[in-house]
Amino acid sequence: MKLPYLAPALGVALLLSRAALCACGSPPEPKAGCTTAFGSVGPLISFAFGERKSFGIGGEVSVNYIPDNSEPIGYGGYLNDVHYFTRSSYDRLSAGAQANRYALGGELGFGFLSGSSGAVDSPPLAGAIAGGFTEVPLPIPAGPRQGNDLPYMPLMLLIAFRVTFPVTRAPQYSLDFGLKVPIGLSRPGFYFH
Repeated sequence: MKLPYLAPALGVALLLSRAALCACGSPPEPKAGCTTAFGSVGPLISFAFGERKSFGIGGEVSVNYIPDNSEPIGYGGYLNDVHYFTRSSYDRLSAGAQANRYALGGELGFGFLSGSSGAVDSPPLAGAIAGGFTEVPLPIPAGPRQGNDLPYMPLMLLIAFRVTFPVTRAPQYSLDFGLKVPIGLSRPGFYFH
């Protein structure tokens, strides 16, 4: 299992999450011309469908850039790794570009599926990967109320439907769920205040 490789990324995410604490209240008005950039990292669970049906656990890191805070349109990139271990045992590594409007987005990139064993024996496969996703902030209380404000740690709930198109086989589908910690790279923005 790939969990030992995921532990350092989760440790860094938890340490950096302390820097992402902010007071919950009314966010400032978005300002035209201001930009926001943030990264996010966290664990994934994945349900694979198609020839290689399986359940997996992994992690994802992504970066998003909002060029104008008065418009909730952003773009960036992602990298994820999932180890599937139920019916079929294999790994999926994918990387690509993402674009979003508000909390809805699409992605296009490259995916690699390692050779599988178990219910389906298959050689390694590679090809394009495409999908749609939503990533919404979930404010988690992180301390006692301070006047009218409640300190919170923002977490991002990720839901993604991804399709890998191997060159020599049928497409492989997955439904991924993640809980990611946002890390502010520049502020202010829609997720930081």
